Amino acid sequence: MAGFVLLPVVLLLAVVGATAWLANRELGLNADMASHTLDRDKARLAAEAGLQRAVVQMHNTGCAGIYPTILTPVKDSALDGASYSAWVYTPGSLIPRGSPGTITSTGTYGSTTVTISRANVPMHQATSAALTLQPGATGVDTYLGVNNGTNYGNQTTLNAVAGQSWPLLKFDLASLPAGAHIVSATLSAYATNGSGSGNVALQRVMRDWTETGANWATADGSTAWTTAGGDLHPAAVASTAFAGSGTWLNWDVTELADKWSKGSLPNQGLQVRAPAGLSSLTLASSDHATVAYRPKLVLSYLPPCGADTVLALAPTADTDVDANPMLRNMNFGADPDMWLSRDGDDEHVLIRFDLSSIASSKTVTTATLRLYLNALPSGASTSAAMTLEAHSATKAWNELQATWVSRVTGTAWTTQGGDYTNAAAGSTVLPLGSVPGTWVEIDITALAGSWVSGGTVNNGLVLVVKNLSANQLVFSSRNNLINPPQLVVSYH
Repeated sequence: MAGFVLLPVVLLLAVVGATAWLANRELGLNADMASHTLDRDKARLAAEAGLQRAVVQMHNTGCAGIYPTILTPVKDSALDGASYSAWVYTPGSLIPRGSPGTITSTGTYGSTTVTISRANVPMHQATSAALTLQPGATGVDTYLGVNNGTNYGNQTTLNAVAGQSWPLLKFDLASLPAGAHIVSATLSAYATNGSGSGNVALQRVMRDWTETGANWATADGSTAWTTAGGDLHPAAVASTAFAGSGTWLNWDVTELADKWSKGSLPNQGLQVRAPAGLSSLTLASSDHATVAYRPKLVLSYLPPCGADTVLALAPTADTDVDANPMLRNMNFGADPDMWLSRDGDDEHVLIRFDLSSIASSKTVTTATLRLYLNALPSGASTSAAMTLEAHSATKAWNELQATWVSRVTGTAWTTQGGDYTNAAAGSTVLPLGSVPGTWVEIDITALAGSWVSGGTVNNGLVLVVKNLSANQLVFSSRNNLINPPQLVVSYH
């Protein structure tokens, strides 16, 4: 009988023992799995750190540098027991102009390794470039009036009053080179009027809208906002203090602009949110009569390798010369304006830019002369189409001495009005009905390229009107603080 009594006890002990063994085994497996997961997480974090290290080294080195390779990777082992090894693969040891790279990084922790890669990473130039977006009347801005179905897209000012009206602004970043990395971005709006105090905020718009259709209820005149007054991200992008009428409001929008440019966020613009402490605030719109007051977005960015470098050069000298018998011996080099006409008493413009900062080995891809037409003394608009030509000056001249007769004091032009090549370096047609307040642009790419290479001596340009016209054109000179001339040069 005793044996039969002990048998259940033995079986029970065996079951308990087996259960305990299984439980311990499961705990061990779970512990091993948890340990393996932790090791893998640490290895992955190390690999990601290596990826970022390689990106930073690429940015610091620029387009002409040697990047870490599989033979000479960047490494670090001081990561709480983890380490990484990262390198960049490109078609050669030196980055070819315009070639993206593939970054590979291997992270290790204990016996666990994790390798991650990022393909088509753009290489960037080491020196930043600048771009100012101030599109003028083609800009996209309006404001929304509370419970108001009116569209204000053509107004010269934007009303911003808490609880009453909210401006919308949008800038087109299409002129940025693909793959550019934005280092800084400042959005600026000019306060034409205002009273009170407080911080004015910007919020990101989260729905497409149109300048000529948006109102309180709809984004484009027909499609309703989800929330009347605009669909917005709740967090402010930036804010800045109102400093009074006649001052600029400046917002740092660097992070958002970079995401717009890279496509990680859609560019649907921003809404201006005035605080309750401002009883009134009006901002100049893109339709404002004073071009310099219109909204602008100023960007500093690292161009991708292969992208052209862009320079906006100011003149080193400019003036006009006049054939009028009363004015032919007078110099106008200190004036804020330059007159251009062909009306019997012709007027020519002389202008010169210094391109010596561009190495002679570089290739000029575009060069655009930009002149701001600020007045028409005879009539509100041009009475005929006018052809403007830019010619290469063949003789040196002095800004404060040149006249219709002489290029410098005591030395006459060979041909009065300026010595220049017969063939125009570039031309443009100013259409019938053109009005002041616009930029006139002339392409002089080939001549600028010859200046840079040394094929042509840079004596500047002589601008003439080709056809007879009763109109005189008045352009801003370099002595004018508002919209002086520019030569916008792209090269690589």
